[in-house]
Amino acid sequence: MNNEILDTGYDNLVEDKNDRIISFVIFLTKGTLLSILIFFSISFLMLLYIISPLTIGEANRFEIGFPFIYYKQFQMDSYLATSWNAKKLLADCFLTWLTTIVVCYNLKK
Repeated sequence: MNNEILDTGYDNLVEDKNDRIISFVIFLTKGTLLSILIFFSISFLMLLYIISPLTIGEANRFEIGFPFIYYKQFQMDSYLATSWNAKKLLADCFLTWLTTIVVCYNLKK
């Protein structure tokens, strides 16, 4: 009889642990998808601001990235030169992800 009680208690602990792991994975997945949407939205809004009539005087320079600029395009003589910085792009992605996860976690509390 005691073995049955111990087995049932252990099964409940395992199921509870599995439920917590599954809910944590779901939370991280939702946070990651939300951070991807936020990152793309920030980049798109920066692009819209750059091509807007408000910045007409800076037409020969084009930079995307917040807080780090990861893409640059500028005019050199008769052609456009472009430059990507993968480290800054990854840093922007990581900061967006981390900020989103922290905010979601604090809102979930």
